[in-house]
Amino acid sequence: MKFLGALLLLASSTHGAFLSPSQKGNVAFRTERQSAVQSLNVKARGSGYGEPLDNISEAVGNTPMVKISDRLCPEGRTIYAKCEFFNPLSSVKDRLALSIIETAEKEGTLKPGDTVIEATSGNTGIAVAMMCAQRGYKCVITMAEPFSVERRKLMRMLGAKVIVTPKAGKGTGMVEKAAELAEKHGWFLCHQFETEANWKFHEATTGPEICNDLEGKGFDYWVTGAYASIWS
Repeated sequence: MKFLGALLLLASSTHGAFLSPSQKGNVAFRTERQSAVQSLNVKARGSGYGEPLDNISEAVGNTPMVKISDRLCPEGRTIYAKCEFFNPLSSVKDRLALSIIETAEKEGTLKPGDTVIEATSGNTGIAVAMMCAQRGYKCVITMAEPFSVERRKLMRMLGAKVIVTPKAGKGTGMVEKAAELAEKHGWFLCHQFETEANWKFHEATTGPEICNDLEGKGFDYWVTGAYASIWS
């Protein structure tokens, strides 16, 4: 990077006579900014993954464990948080969607050209839409009217068709609609609330990640939210 920076500076000085006043100002600004960054003497904290990932699904999991500041904890207690918002689309449900899709592919129940459908209040649908976009599947999401409009927009941005079910039916209505459409069209239904692919993925990934990060420290209590039969 130092060599590249030297080349850029050399190019600026060599061709400075041919730059407009505004371009010269930009060069001066970049040079000043570069000097300011170098003066911070900041070193990289890690080496990343060591190489570019082949696709977005490879970025799911291996989320960091962070120690909560002592001033925010009860006296004499140490608390660590598993930061699942470091998953590609900021949710633990990215793990769920990856596991469901990969399991279905391995079992042969999901094939190229198929359509995937699921009922969701938001995060699962976003994660499923992402996985379908990455793998080339069509995606249909059913979502009850009261749930977040912003999440609907994000799912549509990812290529999913979002079907909004009546408010009166609440969560039950959207689940029944997904099952109805899956049976009618022969679509693959994720079954996030029943599938073993959900908890098995956490047993294989999330659990070991927690134990590895806390190796030698030990812990007395483990607290989590229970949803989508994740801890069944």
